[in-house]
Amino acid sequence: IASGDEFRTPVEVKHVRLLLANGRTDEAKSLLDALLSRVRAVEDVDSESYALVLEAMTESALRSGDAANGQKLLDEARTRYLKRGLPPTHVKFAQYLRKDAAFARLRGDLAMAERVQREALDRLQSAGNPFDVAAARAELAEIRSERGDKTEARVLLVLALPVMRDSV
Repeated sequence: IASGDEFRTPVEVKHVRLLLANGRTDEAKSLLDALLSRVRAVEDVDSESYALVLEAMTESALRSGDAANGQKLLDEARTRYLKRGLPPTHVKFAQYLRKDAAFARLRGDLAMAERVQREALDRLQSAGNPFDVAAARAELAEIRSERGDKTEARVLLVLALPVMRDSV
């Protein structure tokens, strides 16, 4: 894809997401750092591409266990999308809550993780697709299990797993 092509950054971000999915976090981080610098210089920090790269960097930080940096990246991505006019009720912000909960778990704050994950689940039940709701339930089940409530964790998984199985 040619330099300056409007689809270049989204394709590069998809490439990075594939690297992340295959455990190649160092390579992905290196590409993301270069991509962010390029997008910042060419398209500005208020561009869609900039926000897209921030989201991928958030995912990279989450996969590498970098809660402090990842939370900052997520907060900036949230700010950028709000500034671009995306309404706070958009499903993207419910997904961001899932990431907030994941970062809270990484920091060891299970009470915060549970509170935010429940909010994400509530919002996804009205705005998300069935798989997103199931994934949020499974994540909440992990949190509940870590907090010692195996019964609720099992109930949540009973609701989540059939949807997840049907999705593959």
